[in-house]
Amino acid sequence: DVINNCDSLVWLDGNTYYTSNNIPQIVYYNFENYNADDDISTGTDYYSYGNGSTMNASVDSGQGAFWSNGFAVMDTSGFGVINWDIDVINGEVYEFKSYIKPGSFNAASLSLRINKGGNDVVITNHPGGNEWEKVIINWTADTTGQVAFRAVKTWGVASFDEIEINL
Repeated sequence: DVINNCDSLVWLDGNTYYTSNNIPQIVYYNFENYNADDDISTGTDYYSYGNGSTMNASVDSGQGAFWSNGFAVMDTSGFGVINWDIDVINGEVYEFKSYIKPGSFNAASLSLRINKGGNDVVITNHPGGNEWEKVIINWTADTTGQVAFRAVKTWGVASFDEIEINL
């Protein structure tokens, strides 16, 4: 299937997805519509887990990616994962991206991952430093079925903003 010059798309699930780049969006979170410290550990299409997985909304004027006001923070020590189980189609290209910012710990502990059958098949790490960095995975599905798209912190504090999964 080819989609050209499209600013919205109605999928079989009945939802309409919009993107400014004419790319069908599967997931998008900018965390702007929450109150400070709201527990957002579980959403309508994602869940988080691990001993450091409590995720709260942060509302801090201009402190998010691109000086946004809202972003997600995993502010407890330990391992934490935000997980989306997505049905993929063999041969389709999926883009998974997020702005990620470490707390006072090593940025190498933050990554985006695609996990298939319990194994990480792609891992892209935050490049280092304590600034917001855009981390991107472009992955061509080699299977049809469900895979896990994950934002992972192995320890420490992590902030996430502008999380997208696009087809």
